[in-house]
Amino acid sequence: MLDLLAEFTGPPPALDEPLIKIGPYPDHGESTVADFVTRCAEHGVLDGAAELSARTPSQGDYYKRTDLRMLEAAVYADPAAWAADIWAVAAALSSFDLRTVYLQTLYTDRQQAGLAKDDGRLLTKACTAAWDLKNQLEAGDGSADPNIDERARYIMAQLLREAWTLGAAPGMDEATAVTWLTAAVRDWTAPSSVPDSPYATARATSGGLALVALLQWSVRRAADHGELPAEAAIQLTELVTDGRDDRALAAIGAVLTPLRRYAQPWYTDHQATLLDLAAPSAPIHTWLRELRRLSSDEFAVLGELDPGKVMDYLRAGAPEEVFDRFAVTLLHSPGTFGSDFLAALISGDGGPAAVSTLLGDIARILPLEDVAGALPLHQRAFRLWDQVLDLVDEDPALAPALVGAGHFAFAEGTDQGEWLARTLRTVASTPDIKCPDRVAQRAARSAQNPDALRILTTLVAGTGRGQGQIDYRVHAVIRAAQDAVDTSEPGTEGRSDLGQALGRYANDVERATAW
Repeated sequence: MLDLLAEFTGPPPALDEPLIKIGPYPDHGESTVADFVTRCAEHGVLDGAAELSARTPSQGDYYKRTDLRMLEAAVYADPAAWAADIWAVAAALSSFDLRTVYLQTLYTDRQQAGLAKDDGRLLTKACTAAWDLKNQLEAGDGSADPNIDERARYIMAQLLREAWTLGAAPGMDEATAVTWLTAAVRDWTAPSSVPDSPYATARATSGGLALVALLQWSVRRAADHGELPAEAAIQLTELVTDGRDDRALAAIGAVLTPLRRYAQPWYTDHQATLLDLAAPSAPIHTWLRELRRLSSDEFAVLGELDPGKVMDYLRAGAPEEVFDRFAVTLLHSPGTFGSDFLAALISGDGGPAAVSTLLGDIARILPLEDVAGALPLHQRAFRLWDQVLDLVDEDPALAPALVGAGHFAFAEGTDQGEWLARTLRTVASTPDIKCPDRVAQRAARSAQNPDALRILTTLVAGTGRGQGQIDYRVHAVIRAAQDAVDTSEPGTEGRSDLGQALGRYANDVERATAW
């Protein structure tokens, strides 16, 4: 082939360099950054700060500036060293941009930097340094990059919030700091519709974080005096009464628990607005989404919700994580909603689906202890399950409410006999339960129990509705049923019916056992 090409086109030209070259990986400043981190470790952070100050500032925005990346990398490499003398480092960093990035990086790694140690002594120094940045910015001596100016305002609000969270001194006159925060909130708030994640949206801006910091200060002072400080009460009342800034309402919602506990007069005056589940942007929605634990204070807030609106909210399809809050309450604080809560919820469009979701969540949050005795939470969960079973017995059309009960198969701490009895009633009402594979596998462990064999018979019969298709859950159900037939004693009640069910779906059995 080469000879043929040479015959028609002539010999190939000589190459004075390789046709394909692989050069070194381009250095975008990584070596410069690494060398600077090493020099800081060898000569100390103050020398590093002085070196950065002597450099000609890099060009470009925040993300392209090598000098800022050098500083960030050095602080992250040894945050404790950079936090040891915050005022000296801030003084050594000559530019507004460098000091802003220094404090922001130090706060980001605040645990390693030890800002919270010694009653927040270092945190107070960081607040003071940030306050100097704020003053410089207000005097018109900020950054040429608006992004850095915003970061300076943001870190000021962050540090104030952190100081009040920990009970540390903010490092400046408290009234002056509160006045600045209040002004920042007024400049920031505006009619704003944010259906998704309004609280995260608020915290992503310096004005929104200023409101978060103001709220932190407000509840801390309310804890001391039993009511909100006057300036905070005025500001929060304006935001709640106006009700058009979803972000601000979400920030208020995130602190509903301490507001109810420490600022009862203000909370009571605005309770109807704060807890209005029918209003999509009401603070209660953020409170429900942001909850990480429930105690008596949270149960008290839930108990103050309008029952009718709670029913409508859950029937309309509340977020999955919100259902979990109600399930925990039903299990741990049964008096919060009353004994007829599920009976009222199950009626109406969406009621059975809501009850099903709650049952599944209740099963998932049960403790996974061994069956050493009847645990109170397990018995409460069984009583709730019994209540739904009784409601379905009275009205079979409500059977979809039992779909979520399949999750009880994972609650290994529950008594096996009690679980079998209730599961049999459940699959008799609706074999279309959640996690049928897990239900079948748990039932098969009691192959000598007639209830277990009846459960498996019902589940196997349900596999015949797959129109010739088979998935991993069907496969697991059939394998569990086959195992139960194999291990149960001949003559065990229900064994013959299970064998016949497997025979009716022989093709499914053959495919399942071949896997």
